[in-house]
Amino acid sequence: MSHKSLSKLVLFFALISIFSLTSIASSPELIFTNGVWTKEGNAVIGHISDDVDFSSAYFNTPFDSFYFEADVTFLDVVNYSRWFGISYRSNDDKTISHMLRIKQKSSLRNGIELTFLEDDRWQNQMRFAGTEFLEIGQKHKVKLLSSKDYLFAYLDDELLIASKFPLKVANGYLGIHTNGATVKFENIVVKEYPKEEMMALETQAEWHFGRQRALQFPAVPFIVAHRGNSSEAPENTLAAVRSAILAGADGVEIDVYSTLDGDIILSHDPTVNRCTNGKGNVQYSTTEYLRSLDAGYPDKFGNKFAGEKMPFLREVLEEIKDKVILVIEI
Repeated sequence: MSHKSLSKLVLFFALISIFSLTSIASSPELIFTNGVWTKEGNAVIGHISDDVDFSSAYFNTPFDSFYFEADVTFLDVVNYSRWFGISYRSNDDKTISHMLRIKQKSSLRNGIELTFLEDDRWQNQMRFAGTEFLEIGQKHKVKLLSSKDYLFAYLDDELLIASKFPLKVANGYLGIHTNGATVKFENIVVKEYPKEEMMALETQAEWHFGRQRALQFPAVPFIVAHRGNSSEAPENTLAAVRSAILAGADGVEIDVYSTLDGDIILSHDPTVNRCTNGKGNVQYSTTEYLRSLDAGYPDKFGNKFAGEKMPFLREVLEEIKDKVILVIEI
């Protein structure tokens, strides 16, 4: 769930908890496992490497509930779709893991990803567009908080994600990663999150997620244009469908029959007598005959829609694509 839909109460409580961390021993040791890494004062730098999919370094202590913080800077990238990652809840042999990935151009459709590794395959738990382009040399603060069941992630003190873990792993190792990018991690803090504070935060999260589920489908009016927009154009024609879209309808309702040739064509009545200049039963008429008729309602709309055809269902589907929903009466 992205930050746009998250409760301000959760954000406020999380920030309060961050600043009330109890004093715990310094961060555990960082073990470089693959790729090219260098140290620079209190910073570590993961370099672009052609030899591995992504460079990795892991802290040597497993955590259940944890607090992670670091200032992260892109120093170089192969292209703006490359990323840095923070992994968590990784088992001993790293065959199970979770990872937050942030691309240099976080505003890409998949600029921020929450992923997990299972059965030797990375899968997406969620992906969405962020708001920033992380410029080369520009420092950004990344924070992650984890409880037994939830992860909270922040970028520059803005809540990005509050999510339940997809895999049931009691505890695991934290790691930092780079993919096609040279990235500096400095001022790293890794601590066990105080249990009593995390329990309170998790209670707030449970309330929030339960409330969000209840609000997923709010009661709002939903406007469906009957037989297209039949008050403005001949019913069940492409002209009526286009009119409904222009009028701002949420959906378009149509009626369909199968022709003698098996084509699906629009008609409310079983016969064409009322709505065209022809006569006969739709189901017992050929497609060629039905398409030759004028469905322009000269007696109702004059000559404005003269020559309008009885449309195929496939034509309507193409017309409404990515615009409105379709309600079909059979």
